[in-house]
Amino acid sequence: MHCLTFCTLTISYQSVSIQWAIMFRLTVLLHMLVGVYSWVNDYDHEFTFTCPQHQTITRVVSHHDNHREDRVFDFQCSGKNEITSESCYWTEYVNDFDQPLVFQCPHGGVLDGVSSYHDNHREDRRFKFYCCEKPGMCLYNCYYSGFVNRYDADLDYTVPDGHVMRGWTSVHDNHHEDRIFDFDVCLMQQCLDVCQTNETLMTKYYVSYLSTTGHYTMLRTMWQTTVLIGWAFLIGVSCWVNDYDKPFTFTCPQHQSINRVVSHHDNGPEDRVFDFECSKYTTASESCHWSEFVNDFDGPVVFQCPNGGVLDGVGSTHDNTREDRRFRFYCCEKPGMCLYNCFYSGWVNSYDGDVDYTVPAGHVMRGWVSVHSNGNEDRIFDFDVCLMQRCMDTNPGGGDVIGRRSVNNTSGRLD
Repeated sequence: MHCLTFCTLTISYQSVSIQWAIMFRLTVLLHMLVGVYSWVNDYDHEFTFTCPQHQTITRVVSHHDNHREDRVFDFQCSGKNEITSESCYWTEYVNDFDQPLVFQCPHGGVLDGVSSYHDNHREDRRFKFYCCEKPGMCLYNCYYSGFVNRYDADLDYTVPDGHVMRGWTSVHDNHHEDRIFDFDVCLMQQCLDVCQTNETLMTKYYVSYLSTTGHYTMLRTMWQTTVLIGWAFLIGVSCWVNDYDKPFTFTCPQHQSINRVVSHHDNGPEDRVFDFECSKYTTASESCHWSEFVNDFDGPVVFQCPNGGVLDGVGSTHDNTREDRRFRFYCCEKPGMCLYNCFYSGWVNSYDGDVDYTVPAGHVMRGWVSVHSNGNEDRIFDFDVCLMQRCMDTNPGGGDVIGRRSVNNTSGRLD
């Protein structure tokens, strides 16, 4: 009996040893394939990484382990010869466990460092960032990489030549206990006068998430309808572009762009009604097109009009089983007009809360970010906004802004 127990333990120990040996060899092989010689962290451990002075992060590599439910990271940096001074600082932690991360270095800063710690109970990480402002250097033609990995999959992203990394977007999934990542990238060159007029870049601010609410099946009562109409009257909405659970398609008049988004959520139908306002910003000719639907039901929306385009329309359809909406967008390119000093509005609502966002004067809307909660059966929204002016001859490739890749191409579903 004792021999049987001892033999069983020996076999089990050998089996575990073989498994760990295989995992170690696979990790070493991955290092060789992606050119990583060491990770900056161990699984479940915190890390702090900063680039050498006058350098910025140009490559992010990461590997996920389903046993530890964590990621190891490595970073590479490169420098610009014309940068001789900089002002740097650490942010606070910019996300909570299990919550989306949407961050952008403020004041034209670029990302020169990352710090993170892991929680074994939540099986997730919080992140903070090291941002450096480079006097005399400005950011142009910023765009999103699109989600560069799938849940539980490897990540290896290199910033294009001549560009710098300005921010991160990341969404956590509790089923996979992992994150997908999307990087905010810009062209950095000597400032033009138009770039130095004012600092319109803003940091993200973060919402307090409401407690989870359940479904209820009662019909909307008269007082609920009265409150909805009253709220619409107070904020100047004469009518909504959709009914609950119904599709809608909205486009601005020619030469106008969306400059206000208003929305109200109802916990009965678990849906939103929307209204939009437009304003004229140029009489120049324009080339317009509809995107495909850019998200799956329950998946994040991360969209940016490509090629320097601005957002002139929105289309959406609702699904009663998933209690969510898919979105597509109407983008218009304006020859001779360029976008500068783009920034995020920050989350403009809490789950189940109202949306009322107006684009600042002189600016246009370029894109949307939105994250769905299956508990609240609702979305929070964040808008990508830019200053639009006539292109400068010295502006590098004014019309070649790259748009966001649709999330469903990288399985960004939050099932």
